Amino acid sequence: MIERGFVIGGTRLIKRAWQIYVAHVLLFVMYIAEIGYLAQRYNDPNLENEFNVAYFMRNPAECATRLRRSTTGLSSRSNLSTWTCCHFSFY
Repeated sequence: MIERGFVIGGTRLIKRAWQIYVAHVLLFVMYIAEIGYLAQRYNDPNLENEFNVAYFMRNPAECATRLRRSTTGLSSRSNLSTWTCCHFSFY
């Protein structure tokens, strides 16, 4: 960073952080898709509840926009659903 300058180092840092963020989003989407597939394949709707993604699977758009409007509505939900809403509200 000293050799190339602060601006170049900062932009490289932001680029790397963005790459890690996108990889994280893709892994989460693959995780949700796999749970949904297994729940359908084995006809086990309780599988979504076991992995705490049932609320997100039922209505993902509401989950993604609810946190933008109010943070008080998610206090009784599972931690993963809350994390999902936080994550996709910045996407």
